[in-house]
Amino acid sequence: MEPTNHIWVIVKETNGIQNIHFRMRRNYQMKKMMNVYCDRSSLDFDSIVFFFKGVRIWPDQTPYELDIDDGDEIDAALYEHWRACINIDVKGQVGYEASYSFQRNRPLKKLMDEYCNQYNLDVSQVCFLFDGRLVQAEQTPHELGIEDGDEILAMLHLRRHV
Repeated sequence: MEPTNHIWVIVKETNGIQNIHFRMRRNYQMKKMMNVYCDRSSLDFDSIVFFFKGVRIWPDQTPYELDIDDGDEIDAALYEHWRACINIDVKGQVGYEASYSFQRNRPLKKLMDEYCNQYNLDVSQVCFLFDGRLVQAEQTPHELGIEDGDEILAMLHLRRHV
C-alpha cells in the first residue's frame, strides 16, 4: 500500500463512551490527529496518551510506520489514568501469594523480580501467566489489559533431563 493513501481510523476513549472517526494520510505524523482529538474533546494535549494494539503512539510517528490500516482503532486514555497504580495479585502453584501496587505503564519485569526475590525463587525458572498467556518481562499491565485486582499466576518451569 502506498504511504500517501488516506485511511479512516477510529479513536476510542478507554471508557468506551466516545468514538471519533478521522480521515488521515498514512504518511502524516500522528500529532495532527492527536491535536484535533484534543481540540474536539476540550482536552490539553499533554493530558492524553494514545495507543495502537496496546503500544503507545508518539506524536512524530505515522500510520505507515505503525502499520495502521483503514478502519483500525486507536485507544485514547487520560495520562493520569494510564500512569495510575493498580493492585495486582500474584499466586504461585505452591501457595506463595503476594499483592503489588503497580503502575499501568511500567514493564512487569520489576514485579516478577520482586515476587521471585520475596520467595527466594530463581526468576529464570518461573513463568508468569495472565489469562492463560505467557507474560513477557517487557510487557506492561496496560498492554496485557490487566485491571485493578486481576491475578497473575506464577508457575515453576519443569525441566526434563534426558
